[in-house]
Amino acid sequence: MLTLEPWLSRLSIVAKSEHRGSRVQPLTLRPQQPDLPWPRSRDFAWAQRTLVAEVERQYNAGLPVRVIVLKARQLGTSTISSAIQFVWAFIHANTQGLIVAHENRTAQSLFEMTQFFWDSCPWHDLFHAKHATQRRLVWQENGSGIDIASAANLGAGRGRTLSALHVSEAAFYPEPEELMIGLRNTMSKGHGTIEVVESTANGVGDWFHNEWLMACRGESSYVPLFFPWYKHYEYTSEHEYGETTLDSLDECDDEERRLYGLGASFTSLEWRRRKLFDTFAGDELLFRQEYPATPEEAFIVSGSAIFNQQKVLDSYVPSPVPGGRLISPDGVHDIRWVRDDHARPDLKGALYVFKAPLKDGRSDRYFLAADPSRTTTGDPACIQVINRATLEQVAVWHGRVPPRELAHEIIKLGTWYNTCEVCPEVEGGGQGTIATLIERGYPRIYVHRWADRHGVARNTLGFSSSYNRKHWAITELQYLLDGDQVTIHDPETIAQLQTYVRLSEAGDMGPSSRSGHDDAVMALAICLLASRQEPAFVEWHAPSAPTPDIYEPLGR
Repeated sequence: MLTLEPWLSRLSIVAKSEHRGSRVQPLTLRPQQPDLPWPRSRDFAWAQRTLVAEVERQYNAGLPVRVIVLKARQLGTSTISSAIQFVWAFIHANTQGLIVAHENRTAQSLFEMTQFFWDSCPWHDLFHAKHATQRRLVWQENGSGIDIASAANLGAGRGRTLSALHVSEAAFYPEPEELMIGLRNTMSKGHGTIEVVESTANGVGDWFHNEWLMACRGESSYVPLFFPWYKHYEYTSEHEYGETTLDSLDECDDEERRLYGLGASFTSLEWRRRKLFDTFAGDELLFRQEYPATPEEAFIVSGSAIFNQQKVLDSYVPSPVPGGRLISPDGVHDIRWVRDDHARPDLKGALYVFKAPLKDGRSDRYFLAADPSRTTTGDPACIQVINRATLEQVAVWHGRVPPRELAHEIIKLGTWYNTCEVCPEVEGGGQGTIATLIERGYPRIYVHRWADRHGVARNTLGFSSSYNRKHWAITELQYLLDGDQVTIHDPETIAQLQTYVRLSEAGDMGPSSRSGHDDAVMALAICLLASRQEPAFVEWHAPSAPTPDIYEPLGR
């Protein structure tokens, strides 16, 4: 059983504070007491302790340790990651470790920190180190060593077999794809190896952003950890400014109320007010990138974004049910398909239900659209379901199935939502999906009515994403987002909206990287556009009893 705290708590660091100077102190993972002179904190090491706990969990489960961290600035994750790698070299003999920084100056700083760990550790006299002047420490007695390199060195780690890797501020690397391919080819895969990737965000579509999204989707070996700004002890008005005046929600704007609901204190909110204008000139999006409160708002895209990033964030309302699963009076139920009045679809892939269907017999209350994939590899398929009355996302499905199998998933989910109208995209294998829907006798498939170049009326099933029609659907989605008319609960949909960019001057659009996806964007755009081409949904209420005419007995 690995417990890192006894090792880490015996190290020392040079801790820095803008207001209190520098001071050497033990690297402790225990909560600090508020009466200590420095640091003034109830929980100084909350982020560090969380990272250490995850490393211990994976190691004690017999797994290779793989963690990716998205964080606000100055939370101590680089320090604790370097410290973990340092003690790893003594826990495991023959550890070959590497720490990579985004720039040469930071690499030197990390080396000096590691050197300080070594100079101050209590087991210093038991080992002999060499190569210290080369940003390298090697211990003769156990064969372990740590190298520190800059990301500009694309050959870092080549020719060696690494068992410990710390990638610091990965979002700022100049050529991360090439560098990380080389490093991963040198990494051992078994138990006893560790890889920690940590960074603040630096826009969308880069290597770090895509790795974060894949980790959140469970498509990589990394376990994602997010550390928001408002939990950190320094980010309070009392700590930085020595005073606080905000003490009521009545004094807060909508954004501050949202942050308060997430867990921010009044002193944190007042610190944010001052920081926003002192450092960021009131730029809300830039503040969110450096000091995110949620993973979704950490990533900001450049001017090539198709969708207004603020409007995308405004449309996002976290799932009203944990994990997007159904809640009933007797607890959480798996969503399964059964042939009774309480039918629930048992779909392949990942299904998230945010609002269960209102069983009022109205098939026009909901609308379903799907973006099929050609095969079981590459871009996944997606199904989006909306409430036509509110334009709220009520369910979403992500998965990789062939087009004909996707039709079975559409039938299950469409039937559950009052046998609503469904609209698969024709391209990307969608013709097979539509053919299967017809064969299975699904009664409501979207019909596109159009006139050809000769003026002859044509009817086609599904949505054909030609160049012009794709732009039409995306423009409709832009319009609805800008008008605050859409509510989205799925974080994967939000992530794809953030990374959907203009790819060329000719107007091509798509995900900002080759490893990105746009299936959720297209399914949602088609769902909204096709739904709005149908007769508007109008709520109907039974008329009340007529008011009696008091003049009728008088013959008037």
